[in-house]
Amino acid sequence: MRKKKAGIEISRFTLPGEKELISKERAQSLAREEASVLIKEGVGALRNIVSEHNLIVNKQGKEAAERAIEIGTRALELRPAVKKLGVRWSTWADENLSFIGKRNLQKYVRLARRKDCYPYTDLGIERLDALCAATEALEGEDPIGSIFKGNIPLNKRAEVDVGEFKVMVNTAVNNDKLQKKGLEVELVLIEKLTRQGVRFDTSFLEKLVSIKESGDDSETFLQNLAMAGGKEETLATAEERLRNFITLADKLTKAADDILKEPEQISKIDRGAFVNLLRKLTELQSAGNIVLNQDEAANHV
Repeated sequence: MRKKKAGIEISRFTLPGEKELISKERAQSLAREEASVLIKEGVGALRNIVSEHNLIVNKQGKEAAERAIEIGTRALELRPAVKKLGVRWSTWADENLSFIGKRNLQKYVRLARRKDCYPYTDLGIERLDALCAATEALEGEDPIGSIFKGNIPLNKRAEVDVGEFKVMVNTAVNNDKLQKKGLEVELVLIEKLTRQGVRFDTSFLEKLVSIKESGDDSETFLQNLAMAGGKEETLATAEERLRNFITLADKLTKAADDILKEPEQISKIDRGAFVNLLRKLTELQSAGNIVLNQDEAANHV
């Protein structure tokens, strides 16, 4: 093939192997496109199969939960008769109900006792047990219903994640506890603290109420607690460090005034310590966006 450039006719030669290279690159591009289509179709098919599988598993979970409650109910019916024998229930059960795992029996009995959990057998045994455990301390005939109003988020086509379910339930319970104390807190913050293992027990709730009654913001306290990883001892340490900074700043200011009164001492100041201190103060000023007003700036100069 020939081309003209600046009035000069030039030839376009194909380099040895160039056609083969172009052909190979084109083949690779087509192969990648074909692979992408196959992958997309494969993932879609797999998603549908897993969805149907989870639907079956969750259906079986409901049936298992209903049977677990039935087992627990039967066990509870036996207890009065066993008591008349003058034998401890746990001892008798170990000998006579060895065909049921000890922990499973305890779990099934716990479910059977909680009639408020009966409408939620769709959750399966593990999630239902987690729901009962989270609401155990709540009062009333229907603790679960009082919080969830019969509406617990459940995707029957999704894989069971007991850990995440526990977080969701405990977050809702903790939110309910706060609201009953007249404390309104962002649900996202409650969830974060719940994940960090913060216990919203009586003493903790009373502390939050006390903070609110003193005129401070209880939610700000909770935000600081979340930043401290949910550990109150860490939070206390942070507050203590702040108090120490203020105390030491006062002492340092006084020490600087004393040195200024004796100019001969200025030359003895350790330069490295002074530079490090100045650098940290500058960092604090920048991080805290501390801007000096006119009077402060004049005194500073």
